[in-house]
Amino acid sequence: MAMFGLFGSRTSASDAAIEAAALRSDRFRQQREGDWQRLEAIVTRMEKGRLRKISDADLQQLPVLYRTVASSLSVARETSLDAATLAYLESLVQRAWFLVYGPRTTLLGWLGRFLGGEWSRAVRAIWPELLVALALMVAGTAVGWLLCVHNPDWYYALVGDMAQERAPGASREMLRGTLFGQADKQGLSIFAAALFSHNAGIAILCFALGFAFGVPPLMLLVQNTASLGAMLWLFASQGLLYDFVGWLSIHGTTELFAILLAGAAGLHIGRSMAFPGERGVMEAAAAAGQRAAVVMAGVVLMLVIAGMLEEAGPPADREHRGALCRRLFDPGVLAGLFLRLPPRAAGQRGAMSRAERLAARAARRNRRRTLVTPEGSALPIELASRGTRLGALAIDLTIIVLVMAFSTLAIGFGAAGLNEVSGGKIDKATGGLRTAFEFLVIVWIALMFLLRHGYFLYFELGPRGATPGKRMTGIRIAARNGGRLSPEMVLARNLLRDIELFLPLMLFVGARAGGSGLTGWLALLWFLLFALFPFFNRDRLRAGDLIAGTWVLEAARHKLAEAMSLGESAARGTSAATGATYRFGEAELAIYGEYELQTLERVLRENRPEAIAAVHEAICRKIGWDPGAGDERAFLDAYYTQLRARLEAGMRMGRRKADKHD
Repeated sequence: MAMFGLFGSRTSASDAAIEAAALRSDRFRQQREGDWQRLEAIVTRMEKGRLRKISDADLQQLPVLYRTVASSLSVARETSLDAATLAYLESLVQRAWFLVYGPRTTLLGWLGRFLGGEWSRAVRAIWPELLVALALMVAGTAVGWLLCVHNPDWYYALVGDMAQERAPGASREMLRGTLFGQADKQGLSIFAAALFSHNAGIAILCFALGFAFGVPPLMLLVQNTASLGAMLWLFASQGLLYDFVGWLSIHGTTELFAILLAGAAGLHIGRSMAFPGERGVMEAAAAAGQRAAVVMAGVVLMLVIAGMLEEAGPPADREHRGALCRRLFDPGVLAGLFLRLPPRAAGQRGAMSRAERLAARAARRNRRRTLVTPEGSALPIELASRGTRLGALAIDLTIIVLVMAFSTLAIGFGAAGLNEVSGGKIDKATGGLRTAFEFLVIVWIALMFLLRHGYFLYFELGPRGATPGKRMTGIRIAARNGGRLSPEMVLARNLLRDIELFLPLMLFVGARAGGSGLTGWLALLWFLLFALFPFFNRDRLRAGDLIAGTWVLEAARHKLAEAMSLGESAARGTSAATGATYRFGEAELAIYGEYELQTLERVLRENRPEAIAAVHEAICRKIGWDPGAGDERAFLDAYYTQLRARLEAGMRMGRRKADKHD
């Protein structure tokens, strides 16, 4: 209690003036707390997911009440020194802001808008990068062909495990059989599903690694199309170039087009970061990342549909139906993407004053930031700690693993049932049973892929903007610019999770199982690079947050009951216990400032007897009073109320006293 060791002497002022000033701040609260409590009730029900219990009238009043309380906060900051009321209002406005400016659409609602034109607009907006990506793919194909012409051993290096029977030295009949003679070969569907996973991984890598100034997408485009060039060389060497191109037009156009779009999306992010123009690098990266995320949503959808088309129809006519579906699907996608004009977005980077730069530098040392809402309210916020975010991710991953395990068991029981129906010989089952079995496998692969991404998208696009793990740990995502959290932001931050977490861990596990030590260590290094990314930026952003323009905040809560709203007896300085009256003059009240007032308020709220006694003794010693023991609480209530009234009156006149040294 050393901070109260300098309290000092004298008396007398107009009782009526003191009472009027003392109660003005409390009347402000009492007149408005009905709106505050109604807003808190609506926000609490929405945070708990009880939307059905909220009436239409309350939903319509939510933005009105939010702006009313934000206005109350602005007034309270200029007129009131009740720290608990201010903390409560700041917390309530922040919670309401999360809901008012959270996503206003469900995943299905956004999907309808996405297919209705957003995808085409996003693709049109990145047309320069599309041309560059197309040129890179053509160049990569030519490089693969020429390398194999020079040295056939390059074929194995470029094609890798996909070679199988398609290898240099294979006869014309064998190569032709790999194209048209294996429609009923067992496992073709599983291979198609694995190919879908591979292509989806390459596409997401092209997008996600774009933040490295576009260099990794450039290399990936060239490397993957070089394998295509090698296969073109192989089939051309046996006079089957026309046949291979025809087969590719059925089975590969969707995948190639998807990789083209993904590569362009990654290059768009890299170009925006390398050449941000008038905007800051992070602002440019966020805008480009959100646009590229819309493109990538279409890419994933194309790859899923392509994988399903491989399973269209029974084995006998699957080739023909797949060809027909592809010929209808691919031109439809191409036409739809280029029907609409791209949006023109412009941004400006405002110049920071020296005071703002100093404040920003000081903010780096802690997790507290100030967020300005679209209404102009400055909200103090607190970034989620790294440990809290890790705990939330662990909970979410546990849920995902459990869902995957139950799904795998369900599909396994389904496959076992099919095997029993076939007499224990699924390999010799009828075509219909085999098709059903293979369809279960491809559904499982697609389901695992969609679960990995759809889990985070579904929950973070909800009104609470948080997954179950985030809700349990009291954190949620928000837009860094203070505006609405858009679906594009949620998409961008979650698509990058593949390269941050899932892909390096899968590579590490696979390398350890296969005995490849170097690959395992490289995968671990890759994982650590992204895991440590939040330690090297002031806002604790992961790579996904950087691209999406988001951050993760703690949702602090304060109760209105904690506010110091004292009654008239405290304002008059009258003790309810002894009847004594405590009135303090200008000299006694002029000693302390706002800092000491807030400290005294905290002591009164906590109401610990030893602290009350220590502060009472310090104040009495400083102001020269000796009221005796037994009435310490009434004395401090009176001193707090009258000191607050004096300081608030000074605030309204433009005079403020920060502390006892001011």
